Amino acid sequence: MVDATYTVLLDPWQIAVLDVASMLVLVTAAVIALTRDMLLAVRTYVLQAIILVIMFLTIGVKYSWFFGWSASALITKVIIVPWVLLWTINRTRYVAEREEPILPLGAYVLLVAVIYAASLILVRHMVSTAHVLARIGVVPLLSSLSLVALGLLIITVAKNALKQVMGIILFENGSHILLASTAFHVPETVEIGIATDAVIFITVLTLLAYKMVRVRGDMDVSKLVALKY
Repeated sequence: MVDATYTVLLDPWQIAVLDVASMLVLVTAAVIALTRDMLLAVRTYVLQAIILVIMFLTIGVKYSWFFGWSASALITKVIIVPWVLLWTINRTRYVAEREEPILPLGAYVLLVAVIYAASLILVRHMVSTAHVLARIGVVPLLSSLSLVALGLLIITVAKNALKQVMGIILFENGSHILLASTAFHVPETVEIGIATDAVIFITVLTLLAYKMVRVRGDMDVSKLVALKY
């Protein structure tokens, strides 16, 4: 139970919308992490990006600068990043993750569940003990921490270069929700700058994955021994 002194800067209906949207973000993140169908992963990411836009629009009803966040997310997350990913998939015919991840599926599912549970425990501790207040409610903060951790898990476990890019995307989405939750009055110019850097970074990595297929015939990053030196 959240303490009565918990500070909420939004109306009850906005909190309700953000809570539902955040739960949907967690569901889409799990699908992206567990599926080996790259087209499904990209389509699920687009859905997740649209949900993020809806979240920012909801906050923007009361705090207008979040409309800038919404426009930035729409352009970068819903349009540019999926286009780059789909372009790579179409050019390489890499519609499925062929490389086996480091962990078996059962262990992978268990780790996702552990991440979600640990994030919930951490959020409750932050709010009740450390008094770190999420400005848009508890559930968005939960989803943001879960996405950051899940993104790191994918980057660590996946051998497929494009799947690792998806992990970076989840990490970046989580950081955006975290920024909205804890740094509520950050100007939209900061968010736009972060989003622009992320798009450039993701584009470069995706093009590297495309180059791997052209040169080696696969996206198995474990074979790139030369890059370790």
